[in-house]
Amino acid sequence: MLNKSGFTGNAQKKFLSILEEANTGLTTDIEIVSQDIVRFGLIKKLRLAENKVKFTNPELKEILDLILPEKIKREIKIDINDVLPCGFSFSVKDTGHYRVLAYLTKHGISLSIRKLPYTIPDIELLGIPESITDMFLNARGGLFIVTGPTGSGKTTTIASMLEKINQSRHCKIVTIENPIEYVYLNSCSAFFQVEVGTHVHTVQDAMYHVLRSNPEIIFMGEIRSKEEAQACLSICETGHVVVTSYHVPDSVSAIERLIYEIGDIEITKNIIASNLIGALNLRLFISDSKDSEGQLPETRFFYAFEYLPVSNNPVVRKMISEMKFSEIRKFFIDTPYEQKKTGLVSFSESIRSLYLKGLASEVLLNQHRYYDILATIKSG
Repeated sequence: MLNKSGFTGNAQKKFLSILEEANTGLTTDIEIVSQDIVRFGLIKKLRLAENKVKFTNPELKEILDLILPEKIKREIKIDINDVLPCGFSFSVKDTGHYRVLAYLTKHGISLSIRKLPYTIPDIELLGIPESITDMFLNARGGLFIVTGPTGSGKTTTIASMLEKINQSRHCKIVTIENPIEYVYLNSCSAFFQVEVGTHVHTVQDAMYHVLRSNPEIIFMGEIRSKEEAQACLSICETGHVVVTSYHVPDSVSAIERLIYEIGDIEITKNIIASNLIGALNLRLFISDSKDSEGQLPETRFFYAFEYLPVSNNPVVRKMISEMKFSEIRKFFIDTPYEQKKTGLVSFSESIRSLYLKGLASEVLLNQHRYYDILATIKSG
């Protein structure tokens, strides 16, 4: 963790002021491009920094010289450009914890910075129903996938689920990340956090050694390749619980893409049908609803989601093994009561619940073009 006193150069001090400015308003991201005005992001909506500050390429190199982890600095042969693009995380005491992607563009060095909370939020505060989290929390083997676009809260949701286990169960949990984002403090459970590039060379190396350490739960930060997808399935087949995130638009697409990405379709589809606990798809929004006094509430973030339970749903398991993805999608539109009892939640149901609670207003739903959902809600 860096101390503020370590920001000694002019560029580093200017960078620290940007981090502190990000704490004064609702900000999830900081976007810095060489020679351009710094922008703050809030779930993909950008605004200019108040003082219109800019950084030159030499200034960004000075900043990277401070915040880059030592393991990346050791790879530099001549210039910082040698190690770009690269991802890493850093913390500044009394300021914040950040995930960074540093990369090159035609303008020079660019930094995409995501603010991460120091503390892991309680899963109840995220609004994910207990019926969904219980399927993961009580699992003793299988694969749990959390999907959604960038910035939808996938990592935070998984961290909250793991922290819930940490507070209630005695088990060994291994995380494989690139980079490590949330730091877990052992309570009932024992965490072993492995960073790819620091502690192991590849995800595959980590998976191989992790299995020999006899964990109960394994968290792999994100499926990014065929090899990582295969590793997840292989490990969950051995009786471990594997939880990971996947950058796909919905729950059913996660299953479909896994099957086709791994290949060997006949075998893969049956492994997934037998071992998938469930797939949770998330969307993160900002509430524009005001309280009784006409003020915006302090907490303005909320999730809308869909959840496809599989392990307790023989009908869905059969459809997966038969590759009937269009029929699975119909479950979210017209689902009988018997299937609702398994915990299935459609995105439209989630939005309807948020609307009735006063979080998702009519204006907000129209802004996000959920016209059909809004019309259904209004029709009763």
